[in-house]
Amino acid sequence: ELQLKGAGPTPFSRSSDGRKVLRSSVREFLASEAVHCLGVPTTRAASLVTSASTVVRDVRYDGNARPEACAVVARVARTFVRFGSFEICRPTDPQTGRTGPNARTAGGAGESPARSEPLVLELVDYVAESFLGLVDSAPGSQERALALLESVCASTAELLARWQGLGFTHGVLNTDNMGILSDTIDYGPYGFMGHFDKLFTPNSSDNSGRYCYDRQPAAVEWNVAKLGQTLALAGALDAAAATACTDSFRAAYERAHLAIFRYS
Repeated sequence: ELQLKGAGPTPFSRSSDGRKVLRSSVREFLASEAVHCLGVPTTRAASLVTSASTVVRDVRYDGNARPEACAVVARVARTFVRFGSFEICRPTDPQTGRTGPNARTAGGAGESPARSEPLVLELVDYVAESFLGLVDSAPGSQERALALLESVCASTAELLARWQGLGFTHGVLNTDNMGILSDTIDYGPYGFMGHFDKLFTPNSSDNSGRYCYDRQPAAVEWNVAKLGQTLALAGALDAAAATACTDSFRAAYERAHLAIFRYS
């Protein structure tokens, strides 16, 4: 799949201008190629095109905003489906009362959020058939949804272990920045450690260290759990089965992490 980053506003831009500056575009191009060459699954940058346009950016969030040159990066990935893609059509959470922005798309205006269930099931079937080869189980079945979740847990644990082994810190590990095929995705305020510091964070706006190196495993584990909850809320998977699967993530990560450091 191809994706243009920085080409301007899209329906998903919210209040942003949808532009990307040359500085961060070069960083993404270099990092994605470096991570690929280090053997870590990642999106890649097919091209980087500069522009005569400028936008105002505050690089260090210190009040010193200035104009910067714009650029457009053509990203390439096996798929850009993310954990957050499933949350877009997430039914109403009975505990928080929150509903995904497209939760009612499957029905008409004012219809029950339960009508969103087919959207999640269709996305499960699409990913399972198109990218994971999970064709033995029936479309829309809980067996297929569980197989998908198990695959995501295993591959995400391996990806996280590789990040930790390289001293790579992503910087913004929300569910929308986790690829469903466990490719490194969305190179924003990432960084590589120069020397070991478990509290290392390259994100200058992350004052609490929420996504620092030492907390990456907990952040990723939380994202995996939220994916399982979304599948359960949509009726794609039994809640107990989803929880049992996502609860196994920590042990899978620790095995992969130990193997990485033993090899190093």
